[in-house]
Amino acid sequence: MIPNRLEKFFSSYKENLCLSHNKEPHLEFFLEDLESSFKWTNSNMLVKLIEGKDGSAILMSPKKKSSEAYFGYTTFNNYKNDSNLWKEIIQTCKKMKIKRLRGPVHGTTFFPYRFISKSDGSSFFKGEFFSNKEDHQFMKVHCPKNIITYSSGYRTNFNNIMKISKPYFDKHKNMGLVIKHWKSIDRNLSIELFRIIEIIFAKNWGYNKISKEYFLNLFSFKNNMNPKMFFDTIHLNQKLIGFCNYIENDVNTLIFKTIGILPEYQKMGIANAIVYQMHADAIDSKYTKIIYALVKDDNRVKNMPNPDVTLFRSYASYEFDIC
Repeated sequence: MIPNRLEKFFSSYKENLCLSHNKEPHLEFFLEDLESSFKWTNSNMLVKLIEGKDGSAILMSPKKKSSEAYFGYTTFNNYKNDSNLWKEIIQTCKKMKIKRLRGPVHGTTFFPYRFISKSDGSSFFKGEFFSNKEDHQFMKVHCPKNIITYSSGYRTNFNNIMKISKPYFDKHKNMGLVIKHWKSIDRNLSIELFRIIEIIFAKNWGYNKISKEYFLNLFSFKNNMNPKMFFDTIHLNQKLIGFCNYIENDVNTLIFKTIGILPEYQKMGIANAIVYQMHADAIDSKYTKIIYALVKDDNRVKNMPNPDVTLFRSYASYEFDIC
């Protein structure tokens, strides 16, 4: 049961988002993600509500006496440099003996996060966290120790990327690479995916493990969406080594959300091989635009030549040392 004070806070938080972004086509999709993240966070993290004169936020820590915490669910009523809200957050961290503060993270990076730093003004796609560029400027003013940056881009012409990636596909196909396509995911496959996802992402920034049952419920919900492309599993010599996750933004636009490969199979060119198959399948499925979503700027996939990608959004997450 969510305590009444937190319940009121979250209701107000959603209202503010709806007022700020009421023209966004995927607002309902985002609110569903937000509801899910808040319920999980409240059940699995130590949560402290911070309310200042100029805004509100939630502090989250994975366990008692942790030296790290996250901030998220932020509402800024103004962006003054001398922020009462930020002072409250830092003071609370000091009382809790927090040494490192990260955010925005809504409990775990399974849910949308990151503040927008640059944008061409286009609508949010499914899976983005709705924010304003002023949020990013506010964070920069308060001198984070580290800023982790990301970008989203799109293609409408896939010829170059397929030409570049096909040799990798041919090579690894001859070595036993198989990519299986799924329209839905049963319980047995979900359990296998849960196992490898923990290995692939356990050391990622802001990652906190979700339970097996919660993971299974996430896929049970997504099974009902029925897009043209949904999920691929990656196998090498009959061993499951990774996966690809897609979101259909609209009937013509596919989002490449995640490619995950077990660490021992990384840096072998397998991801490049997968890129070829993903684009070939997108063409077969009549998608005319592909969004490459929320790619970390130091991700190796960005080393592949990409002159025909249009970057339309940049993002940031932040780390603060609490002295």
